[in-house]
Amino acid sequence: MNADDKQILGILRSIEQIENMIRKQNTVNMELINDIHDAILEINEAVFSTEKINNNNALKYIDSLGADDKNLELFIIEVDKWRNLIIQTVKRRFDLPSSVDREFYKIMDYVTVTDYTDMVANCITNLINIRSVNEDYYQQLKHFYGITKDFWGSLNMEMNDFDVFEQRCRALKDHQEDFIWLYERLEDYRSKMVLSGILRNWLYFDLSILFQIKENNFADYFDMDLVTCNENEVFVDIGAYNGDSAKSFIETYGHYKKIYCYEITEESVSKCHDTLSAYDNIVIRNKGVGAENKTMYFHKFGLSGSSNMVKEKGEIPVDIVSIDNDITEKVTFIKMDIEGAEQEALKGCKKHIMNEHPKLTICTYHNNEDIWKIPRMIEEMDPNYHFYMRYNGSQLGPTEYVLFAL
Repeated sequence: MNADDKQILGILRSIEQIENMIRKQNTVNMELINDIHDAILEINEAVFSTEKINNNNALKYIDSLGADDKNLELFIIEVDKWRNLIIQTVKRRFDLPSSVDREFYKIMDYVTVTDYTDMVANCITNLINIRSVNEDYYQQLKHFYGITKDFWGSLNMEMNDFDVFEQRCRALKDHQEDFIWLYERLEDYRSKMVLSGILRNWLYFDLSILFQIKENNFADYFDMDLVTCNENEVFVDIGAYNGDSAKSFIETYGHYKKIYCYEITEESVSKCHDTLSAYDNIVIRNKGVGAENKTMYFHKFGLSGSSNMVKEKGEIPVDIVSIDNDITEKVTFIKMDIEGAEQEALKGCKKHIMNEHPKLTICTYHNNEDIWKIPRMIEEMDPNYHFYMRYNGSQLGPTEYVLFAL
């Protein structure tokens, strides 16, 4: 038990003593009740990172006590309920094997006991506090979420626009069990720290956590502690951009049987040819990847050209294919980074996944659902996969996190 837990339990014992004093006096002693009020807020903040928790009726009764003691017994009952909740929560965390687990479940406890509207309000308060000490950082955030609003929602305090908070808090409230499922399925504590760090940034704009969880040893998608390859590798690069990830694969592992690259723009396909011209057995296809063969349309997203989103309507048509239909040979490794179209592409790989169990490295950061939904989809196709996460993004916002399914 750490010092904070001991302090919390000490305060709880003091509250119990105050309750007993109030019972003996059988009358309202506002000085004692105010002591309880302050202690409740302090402990809520320490245990759940918020003063407000769901159904905290003890605080509601405080406002109605005053000189009238008719609600006194109800107040004591509610304080007892609250105190038991805190004891159970602290005890459960104490029983967890590591500080990493305790940190994750502290976040989950916060989601459990906090109303959606209070969660959003707390996010706004955190942002206000950050802006008060670092205006430049706020302006960077506003710009960042302005250009990525199609992914996670927009953010603009001047316009009272907090859509990014609303979307993320809704995702956590609606899919808390899915986040817990993912955490329990992650195979190493590096992965668990990545997931906890992402959620901490979602809720608290923790500036340091993204730096702490960032992968600094291996190239994106190719963690050599997790992924081993040999000369029989058939690597499928879905969202090849300019060929940089395929080249990184070759430089990391040194040998392979064949590489397939998929890109939807002629410009990117041309760059792929330039980047990979020195290598053999590479197939570059000017196609998008989805659940089935069809025609869709794309528009350029962002300034670099690395982000192109396909939609049902648009000006520039692109052929979409499923990997199951487009590649007939055995596939051993699939990488995806296609701006939020990963779920559809994954559906089109189902036969390869079920029959061949290829290694999968898939970006899950393009919305607030992929982070848990994609591993759920993979497990439904083949329950024998093991899951890991790595973070390759910046400190500005949680991007470039990758699911490894092996």
